Amino acid sequence: MDLEQARQSFLQESAELLEEMEGILLDAEADNITAEQLGALFRAMHTIKGSAGLFGLEDIVHFTHQVEDLLDQLREGSLQLDAELDGLLLRCHDHVKAQLAALDGGIPPSGEEQASILAEIATVMQHCSDTLRYASGEHLEPPAAQQPSSDWLLSLRFGPDVLRNGMDPA
Repeated sequence: MDLEQARQSFLQESAELLEEMEGILLDAEADNITAEQLGALFRAMHTIKGSAGLFGLEDIVHFTHQVEDLLDQLREGSLQLDAELDGLLLRCHDHVKAQLAALDGGIPPSGEEQASILAEIATVMQHCSDTLRYASGEHLEPPAAQQPSSDWLLSLRFGPDVLRNGMDPA
């Protein structure tokens, strides 16, 4: 499989995942979204993130990782889906779709829109964290400033059939 063919497969699979995500979000109601639907939303972002990483698409990886964290809180029950969160997730969907369209020769999405969405996700996640800490009786104090680290250690172990049905991991 050549790189262009793999890229087209990535774009097609991502489009299908985003279509499924949009359908779930448009049909979702806070009181009846199922664990399976939440899992499908999470897997959509997780799969797009992982595939984007294979192509070195760090902007997409970073954004989808933040959305994935938000969806993980929904799956765990730390957050509840409401109209506001549903709207945020639809904006996330639209932004990822725009990021992917930009890869396929379109106009890159607005950096301001991405920053706005990421700030909103951070606010929701902070509120969720504060709520959980408050519920546990922990005192809420501002976190100490942390020095970001740029050191990464990745460990990969490929199965014996890795080259049989997919892309070359190199």
